[in-house]
Amino acid sequence: MLKEMSRDDPCYAACCCLLGIAYYDRYENLGAFADLELFLTNLETALNLTPQGDSSWAVRSRTMVIAYHVRYSRTGDPSVRKRAMDKHQECLGILSLDDLDSATSLAGLAQGYYNQYLAVGEPEDLKRAIHHQEAALERLPADESLGGIDLLRDLGSMYLERYILPSGSMSDVDKAIEKYELALEKTPEHQPSKARQLAALGVGYYNKYQREKDRRYIEKALEQERQAFNHAPSHVGDRLESGVLLLRRYSEVNDWSQAYEIAVKVLAWVPQIMHRFLDNSDKQSQLGALVGVASDAAAIALSAGKPAFEALRLVEIGRGNIAGSLNDMRLDVSTLEQQYPKLAKEYTTLRDRILALKNSSGDRVDERYAACEKLEQVIKDIQDPPGFDRFHGELSEQESIRAAEHGPVVIVNVSEIRCDALIIEKLRIYTVPLPELDHYEAQEFATGSLQDRNILEWLWRTIAEPVLDVL
Repeated sequence: MLKEMSRDDPCYAACCCLLGIAYYDRYENLGAFADLELFLTNLETALNLTPQGDSSWAVRSRTMVIAYHVRYSRTGDPSVRKRAMDKHQECLGILSLDDLDSATSLAGLAQGYYNQYLAVGEPEDLKRAIHHQEAALERLPADESLGGIDLLRDLGSMYLERYILPSGSMSDVDKAIEKYELALEKTPEHQPSKARQLAALGVGYYNKYQREKDRRYIEKALEQERQAFNHAPSHVGDRLESGVLLLRRYSEVNDWSQAYEIAVKVLAWVPQIMHRFLDNSDKQSQLGALVGVASDAAAIALSAGKPAFEALRLVEIGRGNIAGSLNDMRLDVSTLEQQYPKLAKEYTTLRDRILALKNSSGDRVDERYAACEKLEQVIKDIQDPPGFDRFHGELSEQESIRAAEHGPVVIVNVSEIRCDALIIEKLRIYTVPLPELDHYEAQEFATGSLQDRNILEWLWRTIAEPVLDVL
């Protein structure tokens, strides 16, 4: 539709804005950077075509600022942060101080200072952020309840950041909890952002627990994060982040059965945010909050008394979420071609099309998305016939054991919880605890050289010797 319109058409700017918002909605659901760029491009076009006196200028300016903040949170580019703050200042210089636009612009300016504080660490920026955020809430119309939810939650986060400073106090934590509770109270039950509000309150209670060591607060933190994880209407990404917090909180209090239950669900849900449409950099970004979860899940499984294969399965699921999603695009389909040539042809045609459209931009982004959606359906069709249920799926225990056909396979699992060697042999899979191996020490040595004698001695003492003793 937009291609057929003239830029002089009175509806052209509005259509650009709507198209940009549609790309943002897809970005929120999938996390593809290409969609974020298209969101930004279409909004810039719409805003450039909108005179300042037009009634739509303020709304489009606010949306443009949201685009800048989202892009900054993804890239960390200081120039994008500056553009957002400049646009806020422009809005504040034009809009009435008693309207919703003023409150929103003040909140945006607060977010700009807050981002600057997080990037640079200058306490004065945090002070300005809190000042503008409080002013935004004061000017927000009383009937604008939904608009105030995120402002309250963000103000709570700012108070928690102030608590971390040398000048911080428990009153900052109490203020944060107060704002989080108010935000949650205003959030409708089926609001997709509710998991964020619940998780934020959980973080507030956890900070209070860390300071006061009163078990009531860790229980409250667990309850909020559990509700966030189980809140079905919320975005899967938000629920996953709550799940990660939850499994680590349960580990902290040695509740291994609950931690294991959450860990299994978290890893099972990860593919929902790893759409085939995403390129590798998008997947890395999506998994940022999930770093180390597979290793922690394996350690939790062993602490919960689960068999070695279950720990191995969890490690492999986690590792396969990125590596597997790339490698499985090159799976050997010879057996499929022999038995179901039509399905094999559909699969390879779509697979090759998606690979050809990698790193696409503009209209081809939508073309790649459509091809990925079709491929997902074809994979489901392939998994229906007997013998192909594991196509693009997990390996069974017997399939894992076949990996040791030419000798034992050793996988070292490193976690803050515990470290173990997972050993695959021809007839069994078992574990060897590595009590001398430390997660933080491993991170430190990982950047060193294998020619360093100290590192070689450390590798022998912590990993090689205990493993070779049992082989």
